[in-house]
Amino acid sequence: ADYAWRGIMIDAGRRFVPVDTLKNIIDTAAAVKMNVLHLHASDMCRFGVESKKYPNLTSSLTGIHAGFYTQDDIKDLVEYAANAGVRLVPEFDVPGHSRGFRPLMGDGVEFCRGDSASDNQLYNDAAGNTYGVIKDVLQEMSTLFPDEVFNIGCDETQVVNECSLNSTFAFERKLFKEIAGTFKKTPSGWEEAAFDAGAATPNTIVDAWARHTAADVIAHGYR
Repeated sequence: ADYAWRGIMIDAGRRFVPVDTLKNIIDTAAAVKMNVLHLHASDMCRFGVESKKYPNLTSSLTGIHAGFYTQDDIKDLVEYAANAGVRLVPEFDVPGHSRGFRPLMGDGVEFCRGDSASDNQLYNDAAGNTYGVIKDVLQEMSTLFPDEVFNIGCDETQVVNECSLNSTFAFERKLFKEIAGTFKKTPSGWEEAAFDAGAATPNTIVDAWARHTAADVIAHGYR
């Protein structure tokens, strides 16, 4: 069978993976005929790519969370991967796994548990402030990665405090549509986007990982 997507995921959203190490992984992937590097660039505790619009996303990273890719690093990695026949597909995880956005609370980003330092789920406030900032950041990120696929995670969200299933659904559905309509990309996310929040659109690529299989995804009409 011809498997068009033969990938490896690197979780640089929890710990920084140096550029030279990523290049080594790209070389190794190409050598064994893998063709996608899924770069999980933001996660629970950090946002790992430089934003020119919101530089404090990365300037605030310290200790074990330190290290990030500059926009020039990403340009270099995209070109390096392309020359090896490898696609670089980004993932920026929202609305769960989003503690890395805490530096943007002063810009209007809200969380389900308010000021709890351990909170990592974004609150889709009625005024749309959180969504507006996140969309702004992700639109900037989408311009750095030429690949057609743009992954926004959507895994492990919870109904907690003001964060209802409806508010999470609305946030994710709007963002999936925005990726297709405004970013001109194919949206992608983990299985919860389809099976929990139900926010995945028909053109969304759904990644199975825990309680569902690829067969489940296809059976429900998703890619």
